[in-house]
Amino acid sequence: MRKIFAVTLSIGLLCTGLPGYTAEAASYDGTDPVKTGCSKDAVTIQHHTVGNSKLELRRSQTCKTVWSQLILNSSGMGTDVGNVTVKRQSDSKSYQTSFLHKQGSKKWIYTRQVMESSPVGAHAVIGYQEDGHDLGDPLELTVSAVRKNKAPKIQLAADFSNLTIRIQPTYKARLQSAIQYVETQILPDMAEKYGNPMHLKRINMVVREGLEADNVAEAWDDYIAISYHKTKGYSENKLRDILIHEIHHLLASDKNMPVDDKPAVWPHWLDEGLSHHAMFTYAKRYGGATQAKLPSRKQIVEHPFKHAFTGGYEDATAFIQFLERKSPGTIRFFYSMKQGDNFEREFKKRFKQDPAALWYQEFLNKKSGTFFSAKGKETAEARTMEQKVKRIIQKDLASYVKKKQLSSPVYLHVTFDRNTGKVVVRMVSSSSVHVTKIKNSDIRKWLKNKQVTNVYGEKVKAEEYILDKFYNQ
Repeated sequence: MRKIFAVTLSIGLLCTGLPGYTAEAASYDGTDPVKTGCSKDAVTIQHHTVGNSKLELRRSQTCKTVWSQLILNSSGMGTDVGNVTVKRQSDSKSYQTSFLHKQGSKKWIYTRQVMESSPVGAHAVIGYQEDGHDLGDPLELTVSAVRKNKAPKIQLAADFSNLTIRIQPTYKARLQSAIQYVETQILPDMAEKYGNPMHLKRINMVVREGLEADNVAEAWDDYIAISYHKTKGYSENKLRDILIHEIHHLLASDKNMPVDDKPAVWPHWLDEGLSHHAMFTYAKRYGGATQAKLPSRKQIVEHPFKHAFTGGYEDATAFIQFLERKSPGTIRFFYSMKQGDNFEREFKKRFKQDPAALWYQEFLNKKSGTFFSAKGKETAEARTMEQKVKRIIQKDLASYVKKKQLSSPVYLHVTFDRNTGKVVVRMVSSSSVHVTKIKNSDIRKWLKNKQVTNVYGEKVKAEEYILDKFYNQ
């Protein structure tokens, strides 16, 4: 029987100049690189093979972590066993073998992970025994790996050429000062942390009188459009907040933009929520946006449809922070996603349920199910219509979601408002949290005609059309 009795891997790390070596990043010390999602983009930065065994130094670019891994290939009689340790020299933080995986005759063990910095050095001592006897002197290996160069600098510049009106000189000065601060103090860290998939060298801040949909700002390919009318009263710190939020969109374009025939990896709510999360994180440096501006859990519980996470921004950020607390490493898990990943599937694999169900049942701690209520004085006509709607939900909803390949509602509350003559539908499903109002007169008309032409020009049963309305289809 052959035994690999010890493998010790020491990593010398200098914890200076590491973007992201913060309280959030330090939380990865001692965590499982697989469960946190850090292993998803891991690469072997150094390795050494002896016999059938291979020692690897693994690194995650997204999480900025390192761990050691020993691959053991059993052959013939006997069993390979081993122990591996990772150690950070700066503070002597170390972890020994914690995890074992097997696949056929191949098995591998790996340690918990530690945060790393530049440069990285590794020293390995590998020894062998057979039937209790040493096989020669232990082998010693010293390896080193240098991190990639920092991301190329991205320049920011203000562009006022699209304006046809006179702007306040003080506004121009505030915006230019905000741009200079973000370019020199924030953007280098963002590019290092989030990447630069479009290889941007310059981002113009194009100031316009106003934007469509009355937006404050918008990110476009290689520039950011800013509404002068919406931001002319903003402080310099608030302008910094906006720039960081929009720049994050550009730096995460490989996740929030569709490529060829593949949809975007991140849903809209997550893209906006993480952009806001980045804004809140960096704003702590200069006293900008504060966590106090996030809605409290109490506010969300009291007004769930007003503060639905699917709306993105601060409502999504509050949910994202809950997910991080529930499963440390979730934010890094989101950033490790790549084109071709199915977000719903990956999320469900991690949390065992879809985002809406988790948000409603755990974050809000609310009861799921289908509920009916009514307001106002009942009439015979209203009672008949209401009974028909209830039957549609009770008899046709299950077959409808199967046909449409939708998920059953986590929560469905139908209110018959007899005072306004409308049916109010509040629904939480895997892909949507919304409120829909439908006139009683329209429902009666559809049911009377039995068939209705939908938005695709197809004639469908009235029951299916009503459920389309419930689902905002």
